[in-house]
Amino acid sequence: MCAGVERRDRYRRQLAHLYTKQGDNINRQQIQLGVGYAIAVPPNLKNLACYATAENRARVAGLGVWGRSVQEASSLRGDETGFHLLRGYIIRVGQSRSGVWLNLEGGLALRITWDDWKSFAIEDPDSLLYSLLEVRGWIYLRNGQQRLRVRHAASVRWMES
Repeated sequence: MCAGVERRDRYRRQLAHLYTKQGDNINRQQIQLGVGYAIAVPPNLKNLACYATAENRARVAGLGVWGRSVQEASSLRGDETGFHLLRGYIIRVGQSRSGVWLNLEGGLALRITWDDWKSFAIEDPDSLLYSLLEVRGWIYLRNGQQRLRVRHAASVRWMES
């Protein structure tokens, strides 16, 4: 076991990368089988490229979670919370003191703080208007609106329109 940079999450759960006695990465093995997703939560980014490669293999093979289609953001009812993998068009781009807001068709608002925005290497947020993306993360409700905080560029996959 190898602890992450942050050893515990906000719920006090231990964060770690798991290895067999032979040194094989268990997290990578599970992702490659389609048991879960590669998740980027800064500052715990160790093995991110390895996990992304494993996920791509599972996706191409249609294994596990990749055996079903990605949900359209516009199909959300408005009361869902928890982890989701969604696809949708950006219909509004906003900026505030705290960061960038990307509103998707259907009402979901993606929030990216300025610190997290650095990982995107995109100079002008407005250039993203009407882009199609796939995003993963945890939806929460704030003032009756669905939001999803995007912590790293690896949580977004830009799609061809």
